[in-house]
Amino acid sequence: ISQSNRKKRVANSIQSQNMAFALKNKFKKTCNIFCGDEYHNSDREILIRNPPFLRIDHLLFAIKVYLIIQKRKNLQDKKIIIYTRSPIIAFLFLFFKYKKVCLEIHDLKLFSLSGLFLFLIREKRLFLFPITSYLLNDLLRIKFKKNNLYLLPDAHSFLVKDVEEAIDSYKILKTKPKKSKLKIGYFGKVARNKGSYILEELVSRYGNEFDFHIYTRNFELVKNWNCYSSYLDHSEVFKVMLEMDILLYVTDLKNLRFANYTSPIKVYEYLSTLKPIIYTPVADLDIELKNTLSIQFEEINSFSNQINKLVKFKNFKKRIYQSYNQAKKRTWDNRASKVLKIIENY
Repeated sequence: ISQSNRKKRVANSIQSQNMAFALKNKFKKTCNIFCGDEYHNSDREILIRNPPFLRIDHLLFAIKVYLIIQKRKNLQDKKIIIYTRSPIIAFLFLFFKYKKVCLEIHDLKLFSLSGLFLFLIREKRLFLFPITSYLLNDLLRIKFKKNNLYLLPDAHSFLVKDVEEAIDSYKILKTKPKKSKLKIGYFGKVARNKGSYILEELVSRYGNEFDFHIYTRNFELVKNWNCYSSYLDHSEVFKVMLEMDILLYVTDLKNLRFANYTSPIKVYEYLSTLKPIIYTPVADLDIELKNTLSIQFEEINSFSNQINKLVKFKNFKKRIYQSYNQAKKRTWDNRASKVLKIIENY
């Protein structure tokens, strides 16, 4: 289920649309998607809902979709899959006795109806898709059934860069003159819980050594930093990423629990460029980025040394191929395949 886009929700809407179209492609011509009042005829419905906030409009919109289905006699006997990020929508469609309801979990704070869900999950009508291993483990700790839980990391919507081009690009990077500053790009939200204080300290301390580029919706917050800052339309992001020498991902080192709950979707986008990545510790990323063209830094003092190591990998070809394999695995199409395989085979 997807409502009409709002300007403040553009990023989330893009993710919702990507997942919707990926699911639709898997069903070819046998799939429908509800987007507000938009409707297309076929013999199956997939309902996507975004964003993941628990609001009264979720309830009202779910009722609206339910009424649309009830009014159309040709829909009532068809197999309907509900895919949502909203617990209240999931609960409502379970109440309406829909047999296959999928809930994508991004935040346990939204899981206020856990007692009711525990009861409903015993009826094997609810599929839970936590996006990180920390969320999965928390659900197991509160005694959700393991056979209803499926780890489902986020995905990216970019075309993966050609491997040979990436190898040539890295060779040029390795031979770049020392006097030439490396361009380090950060793409994403600038906020305290996203490690903005780390980003600010890096720019302050290493701004004369590296050429930092920060692309964010709230770029005015960094306009006085020693870096280039701007806002990019989503359609321009991949192109600009390819112009960077190194891509930077930071999280809140003072609150690793929050960091480990956060979906590292930006890293999946970084991987698709096959560019070198430097990142702060995140539990799931240690697995995702293992043996890829990437390196971790745990302290700001070690940043420069880690950059030097990152551009001098001897086994860089193997690492680039590993980045390529990981990027191909984390597409919306593959994500949709995993969801549909679980549902269809249950």
